[in-house]
Amino acid sequence: MISGTASIVGHESRHVGDVGAQALEALDNVRAVIRNADCWRDAQGLGALECLKAYIRDPEQAPIVAEIAATQAPGVPLALLHAPLCRAELLVEFEAQMRLE
Repeated sequence: MISGTASIVGHESRHVGDVGAQALEALDNVRAVIRNADCWRDAQGLGALECLKAYIRDPEQAPIVAEIAATQAPGVPLALLHAPLCRAELLVEFEAQMRLE
């Protein structure tokens, strides 16, 4: 389980005001966590995930996040949830699950 992955690099929130760029940055962070856990499957990329959950501050931005998730993690089931996030400038946050082998 990879939880609470957002558009944060170091301690800095990135791409303030741009939900699409935040979603891409957050999914890059998911990739980094998986690589560093030695369970990355390069051939499948994020397609190796069992599922993704996206927590979205503004429900009107759900279609943008859904499209990015479908492109970056093809075939992975996605749940979109309206929720407050840990920082006011964050618009989207992801949780991911992946089977370890």
